[in-house]
Amino acid sequence: MDPKDEEKTAFYTDEGTFCYTKMSFGLKNAGVTYQCFMNQLFEEQRDRNVEIYVDDLVIKSKHEEGMLRDIRETFQTLRRANMKLNPGKCSSRVEEGKFLGVLVTKGGIRANPEKVEALIQMKSPKSLKELQWLNGRLVALNRFLSKIATRTLSFMAVLRRSTRKSKFCWDCEAEEAFQDLKKHLGILPTIATPQPGETLILGSNKKADALSKLAAIAFDHLAKEVKVETLQQPSVTKATVTYVGTQGDSWMTPLLEYLQEGKVSKDKEEERKLRVKALQYEVIEGGLYRKSYLGPSVECIGSEEAEYVIREIREGICGMHMGAKMLVARAIRAGYYWPAMFFSVVTEIQKCDHCLIHAPMGRKPKFGLSYAIICDNGKQFANNPLREWCLQLNIKQKFTSVAHPQASGQVEQANRSMVEGIKARLGREKGSWVEELPHVLWAHRTMPKTSNGETPFRLTYGTEAMIPAEIGAPNR
Repeated sequence: MDPKDEEKTAFYTDEGTFCYTKMSFGLKNAGVTYQCFMNQLFEEQRDRNVEIYVDDLVIKSKHEEGMLRDIRETFQTLRRANMKLNPGKCSSRVEEGKFLGVLVTKGGIRANPEKVEALIQMKSPKSLKELQWLNGRLVALNRFLSKIATRTLSFMAVLRRSTRKSKFCWDCEAEEAFQDLKKHLGILPTIATPQPGETLILGSNKKADALSKLAAIAFDHLAKEVKVETLQQPSVTKATVTYVGTQGDSWMTPLLEYLQEGKVSKDKEEERKLRVKALQYEVIEGGLYRKSYLGPSVECIGSEEAEYVIREIREGICGMHMGAKMLVARAIRAGYYWPAMFFSVVTEIQKCDHCLIHAPMGRKPKFGLSYAIICDNGKQFANNPLREWCLQLNIKQKFTSVAHPQASGQVEQANRSMVEGIKARLGREKGSWVEELPHVLWAHRTMPKTSNGETPFRLTYGTEAMIPAEIGAPNR
């Protein structure tokens, strides 16, 4: 732990107040921090002779003569970081073993036989909860199941109809698909790296083939369906801007008159305020923009356009009735600004019936003994004296696994955000949540996160996605 951060981990007991001097896995961001550290530590070995996920490490070698060299290199890396291994959890010279929920073998990666057998022995779902369990188990094997979406279409149809537990109906079509899925589970493939000279079976895609030829070979070898035009000069000589401005006077009028014509008020106090305020704005191609120190200038819009932007971001096809702080951040990122943004957004949220219904409610803390304690598989949790202490107080111990993503705090938080977004879009209605899921996912991926200030879309593709509000109220 960084010494300046040790006090942030403080906790008290009957014997006094203590704090962690080393990173504890009980902290919220401990897993992510540890994974980043391990990625940096084994940067030169990852994907070459080492695979690592949190505290699970696998040393892989293609040939027996190189095994000792790879082990020696890994131990030297661990010594540089002053890290130690638990001999009781280490295995050497194995041809196959479980890693992150799958079976890693010499010939490739296979599905975990225990998970496959559990699905084969599973009886047909008789309730909505059992169907959700079935879908959750299939997710763990989706990389081994071909056409999983097609095979489970009837399951989704049952989910769509079963808006309530009492309406659950497992029909003949779903039962037939379930039995067919069980037969397919018995012949799951092995994921392996192709060997040189091995015959591969590929699916032909004419459009993709034509595009790949366009990028890889000369123009005279292209298929006739692909047309290529060589431009000798730019097709657009002058920038074309489509701008929808606010009609009549608005809060921007005094600023535009001052910045463009130097017009000021006769009142000395008003003139002073205008001069100070104008330092934060600039005029670009006749439009008023607010300067930004950490990004491009954002366009100023009037009250009518502001109402449209708020409504589109919150209630539009890609909205999820987010909070005021997140909505303002998303509007600014899209390139819009108006005075008192936060106040106007809060006013609109207070008028929304859906937001009032599904607003988070504060809950008073309950004091007393815990019903259960969830922790990882560390020795300090699985062995005495903690195990005996839990038994004496009738507290259940539940252990998580790194291969179970539902146990991750970040995944749990993301799922909770999805559920809240779906509830807000549905309002007082209970059905059609499946149709709303893609819109909520898109809204989630285009919203800036408080942890890093970036959107998942930008982190993935390197640019921001255009939201529907930019089409209805285009900026420059």
